[in-house]
Amino acid sequence: MATNAWYQARGIFGYQHQSFRQSDGVLFVTVAHHGAGLRCPHCHGTSIIRRGFIPRTWQALPWGCIRWLCRLRCHGVECRRCNSTHAVPVPFASPGRSYTHRFERMVLELRRSMTLKDASAGLVTMAGVIAHRV
Repeated sequence: MATNAWYQARGIFGYQHQSFRQSDGVLFVTVAHHGAGLRCPHCHGTSIIRRGFIPRTWQALPWGCIRWLCRLRCHGVECRRCNSTHAVPVPFASPGRSYTHRFERMVLELRRSMTLKDASAGLVTMAGVIAHRV
């Protein structure tokens, strides 16, 4: 399977594959955004100044029994229009969350048939990470 189809199956669109690294049963996948078409997340203005990167890591759908973590250096932007500085949000995860939308949906589906503790243990994640969303 091509890497772009693999990422699309996990809900990660518009990013380029950088690397795979496996360590202690965890697959670390690094993706990058090319930076073209960046906009201010507050006012959607295009007159921005890039202000470095913010490293982020998300729990994504597992690959078999292997835990899958997605890493990305999110662009920081300063908007000349609204004079604010923000990290550019990603479409596959909510701001402030440590998991992707598809991972959240899978846990919530598992929650229908088992306890949150059982679902969390099966997904090799903490029970409290998604408990506030249930």
